[in-house]
Amino acid sequence: MGDCKNIAIGCGGLRAEIDRNLVVSKHTKETLSCLEINQNIRHIDVSRESKPVNDKGRKAINIDVLQNNEAWKNALLMQQPTTNWLSDADYTGEGIVVGVYDSGILYNHSTFNEVAATGELVQRKLAGESKIECKFNDCEHGSHVAGIIGGNGWKSGSAANGRDNFLYRGVAPKVNFYANRMFVLHQKGNVVNHSHINDFSGLYEFNSYTMDYNLFYDWKNCEDECDSISKASIYAAANNGGLTPQYGNLLSYHSILANTKNSTVVGNMSSVTSVRNSTSSMGPTWDGRIKPDLMAPGSGAEFRFDENAPLVLLIDYFRMYHKNAETPFFELNFGTNDSLLNPDLRRKNCIYLSESPEQLIKCNLFREKFVGKLEYLDDALASNGKALKWTENRLSAQESYVNWRYELFSATPFEVQQDDEIEIRFRRISGKIDYPIINGSVYFSSEDDFYDGYETTSVRWILGKIGDDYQTTRFPWNGKSLVSNFLRFGFNYDYGIVSSVPCKQFEDEMSCYGESSGTSMAAPFVSGIAALMYQKFRTKTGLSLDKFSMRNSTVKAILIHTSIDMEDSQQAHVAYNSDISAAEHDGNLYYTPYGKGPDFATGWGRVDAESALGYIEDYDETSKSFSRFREFDISNGQEKNWSIYVPEGVHSLRATLVWDDAPGMRDDGNVPVVSSLDSKLINDLDMYFISPSGKFYFPWRLRPLPTNKGNH
Repeated sequence: MGDCKNIAIGCGGLRAEIDRNLVVSKHTKETLSCLEINQNIRHIDVSRESKPVNDKGRKAINIDVLQNNEAWKNALLMQQPTTNWLSDADYTGEGIVVGVYDSGILYNHSTFNEVAATGELVQRKLAGESKIECKFNDCEHGSHVAGIIGGNGWKSGSAANGRDNFLYRGVAPKVNFYANRMFVLHQKGNVVNHSHINDFSGLYEFNSYTMDYNLFYDWKNCEDECDSISKASIYAAANNGGLTPQYGNLLSYHSILANTKNSTVVGNMSSVTSVRNSTSSMGPTWDGRIKPDLMAPGSGAEFRFDENAPLVLLIDYFRMYHKNAETPFFELNFGTNDSLLNPDLRRKNCIYLSESPEQLIKCNLFREKFVGKLEYLDDALASNGKALKWTENRLSAQESYVNWRYELFSATPFEVQQDDEIEIRFRRISGKIDYPIINGSVYFSSEDDFYDGYETTSVRWILGKIGDDYQTTRFPWNGKSLVSNFLRFGFNYDYGIVSSVPCKQFEDEMSCYGESSGTSMAAPFVSGIAALMYQKFRTKTGLSLDKFSMRNSTVKAILIHTSIDMEDSQQAHVAYNSDISAAEHDGNLYYTPYGKGPDFATGWGRVDAESALGYIEDYDETSKSFSRFREFDISNGQEKNWSIYVPEGVHSLRATLVWDDAPGMRDDGNVPVVSSLDSKLINDLDMYFISPSGKFYFPWRLRPLPTNKGNH
């Protein structure tokens, strides 16, 4: 890939970056022709450059083209969002309510506020509803998710720097929000977003059953204080699709942790390359249904390393200062303490009743080491002549970190105050990260076992370019004050989606934006599109949504029907598929294939906002119907027929059938238990075409998952 990057640079390409097995670079027409005549370049995809927005997420879902007229352009030049901001524009989400079932929303953040004529701030929340009281990290995840759906991005950009003042705005920046915790009761809004899992085992349990029940009855029969209006339900697929599960033990195929039949389940793709993120959970469900349904941007670039191309960093020291101090109160110089490299050292008098790995690890002074290799190295550029050499060469590594107990470097636990400053010096020797920075975190914990309670601060480490001198990163500790028994720090090799986050060090200035990645970030992009679909439906019909609206299945059908199929090759993936490798049982590593048509890795493809919204046109007031989609009822054993005119010269015809199915039998002890492999479908609908000549055409049939070919 380095050779490919050099060719791009040699042709005049700018900002050339390697994203796994793809090279992304900026070109003019002239430099592009240089690539086209190079016999070593076999394929070129060209996309028009736009300004970086919400980490390119809005561009990836194709909504920017609709939010680009004069009304939008003028609004984005304003200094602040008034209550009339974007009032003369389309595709804003105004008047639509989105329920965010998560950790809560920090409504004090600027992105969820508008300015009234009196100068007062007006929070965009459902009228009459009390918000979940939260602050700081208590609702970081929910605030980030809500920002992607409909934050206005206030104070995230600067017109003086050639960017609009609302750079990191969400998909539908005029929606109102309803916030509640991560459950399926009390669902309110036109769209409900669930960026959380339902069950570690992927079973069809209470949450999936309850959601399907309410969607089947179109929210007219719920007994849990729902608002009884039609609404679309959007779920995150989970992040268990790679080699290491985030939750529970499921990984690779059969790792979907949102088993609801009727909700739209969303997987994670790169906002830059539109390639599936290797961590995105895959289907099928245990009873064979396709999941995820759709893909949306949940990450930026994804970097991986191996034995031939490792990431090698030299770390000079780790220091802590009191705020604005010049002399550190804590200093850890690397190269003089061999104990920091010894994973076998145990705590004195550490005795547990069992010798299980979970118990024994609590006795380790070197609590955790998730990095390929650590060693000391003589380095004349280091402050004390030695440095910690950090080598990441594990192909499957999505992050690297070390976690030390205080006894390895201190006689007593060390105290950390909020707003103390942390300083680390790095030097990059090798590693295909085409940015001068890398995401990471620092953790402290006052508990005897680290995971009984820890505090963390995210940071963007300054690495510089390969061969540069040491680069210093100094940043404030944003966690709580504590006396820590542990020091953990490390790096994350995914670049995420930028959205609103709390900023604890500036409690009176809530306007921080940060990165996060995963299917939790992909689902809200689809929820934002769904909000715009309801807004356009209301505009076209002229009726309020509590009187006439779209069912969940209609929204899902349009999103699936207009999605863009994701065809890819093995070479675009970095994390091998453990299920396929185990099934082939020949000692080789296999990657996740996804080809033409729907599949268990990417569902029906990546979401396309422009196309989805384009289907909500041509409304007939007499029949109360749209020309390009139909909602209808069908009885058991009944058959419905439609005649479709296909103009001459049109060589393809596409139809999508989606229904809100009745709830199936649950896989738990509250109702009669059934096998998780038994079908959960209650109503099994079929669809086929008959040509004028009488030829039958049937839907896609998916290739089955690989079966075991080995003898074991």
